[in-house]
Amino acid sequence: MTDQAVVDTMVERIVAGFQPARILLFGSRARGTDNRWSDVVGSVLRAALRGGRSSTSGPELLAQEAQCWLRFATEDLDEAQRMQADRSSAPRHVCWHAQQAAERALKAALVLEGIDFPFTHDLNALRNLLPDSLTIRAEHAELAELT
Repeated sequence: MTDQAVVDTMVERIVAGFQPARILLFGSRARGTDNRWSDVVGSVLRAALRGGRSSTSGPELLAQEAQCWLRFATEDLDEAQRMQADRSSAPRHVCWHAQQAAERALKAALVLEGIDFPFTHDLNALRNLLPDSLTIRAEHAELAELT
């Protein structure tokens, strides 16, 4: 089975099982720069976000989706802290998990605000999508070094 056939099969199974509103593909495969070592990274937005069978309201669904992003952010931050304390981990791995924690926390805020975001790891770009009223805009004016 070709790599594309594997992805197509994954999509078919996700659609059949969950009827998602969207399936988002991230990383090198989404950019078209994948190679034989590339994995498939994505996110499935629930069907209920487009008016599916769930009785949960739109704001509640956004809150649930934001909680998922925050859980991922917390897990990445916990892992970064664990690796840093271990001292045997490569610093780049600690930094990667810390950056992922920040990125996912920003994406949680964007989901909660109902703001679509691009497929990027650029923390400045993500932060700049948030409303000016949020303190993160003023408190963290420059995030490029973390990207």
